[in-house]
Amino acid sequence: MTTQTSAIPSLQLADRDAHDLAIATTGLRKSYLSRRGHRQVAVEGLDLRVPAGGVHGFLGPNGSGKTTSIRMLLGLVRPDSGTMQIFGSPVPAQLPSVVGRIGAIVESPKFFPNFSGRRNLDLLAAAIGAPAQRVGLVLEQSGLGDRGKDRFATYSLGMNSGSRSPPPC
Repeated sequence: MTTQTSAIPSLQLADRDAHDLAIATTGLRKSYLSRRGHRQVAVEGLDLRVPAGGVHGFLGPNGSGKTTSIRMLLGLVRPDSGTMQIFGSPVPAQLPSVVGRIGAIVESPKFFPNFSGRRNLDLLAAAIGAPAQRVGLVLEQSGLGDRGKDRFATYSLGMNSGSRSPPPC
């Protein structure tokens, strides 16, 4: 299956227009090599404009490219072709400059069950370049300050599913 979205025609964005958008993509394409050696197209020709302050949802059947599209925007997979901007900055090249303004959970978040909650957050903070001292603040603000040393596997489903909505690192 492929995702084709072209509600807004492809066009070059003026700098002013690009900064008014939270997300802008033009002609995104991503394919994978199948087990049988064939190219499987996951996303084809994704043109997307999400205004700053707007909300956009990805709806579609399994295999239609929803997760792949989000992973491309987050720099987790590289598109075969096309361009992407987040808050006017080209990604993935300038992703570090905007990652602090992005909140995303792609499928189920994975943490190390035998590491403490604090250790998992320390690793996450280091991976995204967040200050290490921010981890303690996030634990306190989310009501988990007293549980930071406990193994992640001991957290209840509500604690480890994000239902407390801690602020981003």
